[in-house]
Amino acid sequence: PVPNTRASVEPRPTAAAATSTSVRAPAPPPGAPLSASDAALLAQESAAFANTALVVMTHDRADYLRATLDGVTALPDVALVSLYVSADLPRSFEALARVVDTVREARGMAIAFLRKPPEPSRGKPKPLALIAAHFRWALSQALVTRGHAQAIVLEDDLRVAPDFLAVFRAAAPLLGRDPTLWCVSAWHDNGLSTGGAPGAAREVEQRDPSLLRRTDFFPGLGWMVRAEEWRANLEPRWASASAGAMSTGWDYWLRFSGATTGRDCAFPDTPRTRHTGRRGTNVRGKEAAFFDRFALSERPAVPVDRPAARVFAAGGRKGDLEGLEAGAYESHVRALAR
Repeated sequence: PVPNTRASVEPRPTAAAATSTSVRAPAPPPGAPLSASDAALLAQESAAFANTALVVMTHDRADYLRATLDGVTALPDVALVSLYVSADLPRSFEALARVVDTVREARGMAIAFLRKPPEPSRGKPKPLALIAAHFRWALSQALVTRGHAQAIVLEDDLRVAPDFLAVFRAAAPLLGRDPTLWCVSAWHDNGLSTGGAPGAAREVEQRDPSLLRRTDFFPGLGWMVRAEEWRANLEPRWASASAGAMSTGWDYWLRFSGATTGRDCAFPDTPRTRHTGRRGTNVRGKEAAFFDRFALSERPAVPVDRPAARVFAAGGRKGDLEGLEAGAYESHVRALAR
């Protein structure tokens, strides 16, 4: 991915600005009674996150799929989503299905295996165009054919943080009501680890695992989109895009096609995914080493009976995401930049 050098880096608050941050009391321990405000917030999150699909995209890397499914199915809050694996290479279906069956039996949970039909023969298609066709098909399967309210898309070479789903749970209500947001991502293109690689000579800003930001640059690498956005805007544009338009990748098309111009994605300061692939269409040796330098949250999952937003901060506020709404967020950034 290309780092967003404009929108994804929020200025760090000055001491004066930091003292004006709205602070809420810490969340109660698991099992403690919820306050009325926490109960209301949990109800909002639960309603907004209901009927969510998590789709793992795979092609022919059974070992990668196993590692990703092991991580996803180990999440304490994974029962909140419907889990799918989508595959697009017929000769690999059997091996990939065996992985799904193994994990399904080991975890005792439902995992649907989706088999994408081959694309119509029109010469030899480019690999990136085939990947784009797979993403379009899988998203339509989840959001149209199977009627999910939103879908989280995760490639098979992404490792997830323990609190991966908390980002989406917390942001789901805002994604549903804020027309200036079109997606939520678990990735931060500038989210390098503060530790860095041994001997690396660079300065990296301190990561804040509680902080959520906005960006007009699509982050990808674990992201959620609502069914309304897919059906009304993205899918029709995707369907009409030429093979040439997709030849540089579906994610580049999303960034530069104009489909989401003027709107943002929410994302965490500390990434909730890490790219671990060493072989594939887009990432090999040097790129893989670069991804190793990124941070990954180590915070625990938010219990399902607690509102996820309480552990996050945005726009100068802690404990809710009101500071992530467009007007409040812009005012906060402008104040920090003065």
